[in-house]
Amino acid sequence: MEKIASQLVKAREETLQLLSFLPDQLLRVQHNPLMSPLIWDLGHIANFEDQWLLGALGHPRVASPSLDALYNPTLHPRSTRATLALPATPDILAYASTVRERTLEGLDDRVAGRLSGTSPATLLENAYVYGMALQHEHQHRETLLATLQLMEVASPLLPVQAPVQHAGGEIEIPEGVYQVGNRSDPWAYDNERPPHPVQLDGFWIDRCSTSQGEFLEFIKDNGYRRENLWHPLGWSECQASGLGAPLFWSLGTQGWHQRSFSEVQPLVPEKPVQHISWYEADAYARWKGKRLPTEFEWEVAADRGASGEEMLGNVWEWTDSNFLPYPGFKAFPYRDYSEAFFGPDYKVLRGGSWATANRLRRTSFRNWDYPIRRQIFAGFRCARNA
Repeated sequence: MEKIASQLVKAREETLQLLSFLPDQLLRVQHNPLMSPLIWDLGHIANFEDQWLLGALGHPRVASPSLDALYNPTLHPRSTRATLALPATPDILAYASTVRERTLEGLDDRVAGRLSGTSPATLLENAYVYGMALQHEHQHRETLLATLQLMEVASPLLPVQAPVQHAGGEIEIPEGVYQVGNRSDPWAYDNERPPHPVQLDGFWIDRCSTSQGEFLEFIKDNGYRRENLWHPLGWSECQASGLGAPLFWSLGTQGWHQRSFSEVQPLVPEKPVQHISWYEADAYARWKGKRLPTEFEWEVAADRGASGEEMLGNVWEWTDSNFLPYPGFKAFPYRDYSEAFFGPDYKVLRGGSWATANRLRRTSFRNWDYPIRRQIFAGFRCARNA
């Protein structure tokens, strides 16, 4: 359990570092209706751990029912969180600290179970509840980074973005039956399970995610002005919002630039394009005479090492798949993590970004979001039928 304790400590250090340089006013204001006030995210991280981890271990809870309600994302969608009467920032920090202290005090090898890699039947089996709290904090840390990007803040503590690494060409994946879904990670989420076979036709997939330079060619060829390239809903959004480039791109007298947090720099043609909606990715793929891969095609290509480590931890990659349950899916430990979002409204992203914690960078991990979203660190790669 020492490894779990060190991971929890490190995750909290990284979370607090992101917020440490901001004045209280910036921590508490809602900078964008798509994102929460930063300090709400910290309170929610602590409350999630308080409810699920301390509760599962049978330890005394720290929060009151009113605090549980305050940090309930279902009761308070992001666009409404600016109106919440949040506790004072020192009180939220103290709450998070107290919860974490009790969590660390409760670590016990006897409740860890054997890390078998099988789907857990209880929160304590495979130490699942610890992994759930740890991964939840990691996910919110990336959300905090997306908020900081929207805020245009500068900090020496921000993580390093994806390195320049781009190679052209495609990889062929032959027709066959392949296993998808998580088969080995004891902390995999319910939507990654159960593993099951899928029949895939042969296909080609790009060796790397689409680069800034490649996407710039789409812009120069009037890709944003050609209705035939766009999904009807994407075209409506393109027209209504006046889209003409990825989010945070700008065209000046010296050419195209991209803003990364507070720094505005020229595009790096070899770097992956990011802050792209699904609609933009879909339009580009059609412009190239290709398509977006399904999530199973993406996973099979990643598992076979088709593109090496470049498929993990660069940018999230949009797929053509709706977020749906696998055959035999069982919600665990609660319905609102995955099941409440199943359906055609959300598209699946795979791979993890440079802002994603290593613990979440697994080929079976399924992220999802509305196809209109651009504030996330998302790009894409293309595929085509063999």
